[in-house]
Amino acid sequence: MNLLIAMMALLGFGLQYQIWWGQGGYEQVVKLRTAVLQQQQYNQALQAQNHMRLSMIEDLKHDINLIEDCARQDLGMIKKGEIFYHFIQHP
Repeated sequence: MNLLIAMMALLGFGLQYQIWWGQGGYEQVVKLRTAVLQQQQYNQALQAQNHMRLSMIEDLKHDINLIEDCARQDLGMIKKGEIFYHFIQHP
């Protein structure tokens, strides 16, 4: 009888070990849920960037003044007849 109780206790412990710490156990599920949440936050940030870029593309398609501003800032372009001054700061 004592042997049967000991075997049942050992079996119960083995099953509990698998549930809490084994492959596919509680600890691994918690880690995976955390990883999924982090990935979802990262994906949301990328979606926000994509949305911002798509709206900028739409603005550039329809606003000639915005295109001119971008060309002036990013490419250093000037209009015909304008004079470009570049000031250099010394340390």
